[in-house]
Formats: sequence, C-alpha cells, structure tokens
Amino acid sequence: MNETTAIAKLDEQINAIEVKMNDPLLCKGTAAVSTRISGYYRPIGCWNDGKSQEYKERATYAVR
Repeated sequence: MNETTAIAKLDEQINAIEVKMNDPLLCKGTAAVSTRISGYYRPIGCWNDGKSQEYKERATYAVR
C-alpha cells in the first residue's frame, strides 16, 4: 500500500468517526442528573422510588 492510499484510508476513517460523533442521539440516555441532598450532590438514578417521587414533586421558587 502506498502512502497516498494509506492517507486516503485514514481520511475515510476520520470522516466516518466525525459522522458518528455528530449524531444527536450518540449520548441519549447516558447523562446523569444529580441534585443536592443534605449538603452534598448525589445522582438521582440510584434513589429508591420514594425519593424519586419526592424529587418529582418539588416546587421551584424564584427569589426577587
């Protein structure tokens, strides 16, 4: 394989990777959500059902 062919193959691989990286669904469902509980942050994915429901029922207040 000559140098030009090798470079062309690498360019094809780079383009394929860029297409995959620009896919908006690439990281769908992988982001962790954390919230502050008792002074420290914890991911909400490891909560029990009761704590998850409490989080959903929280109200947000704006201070003016």
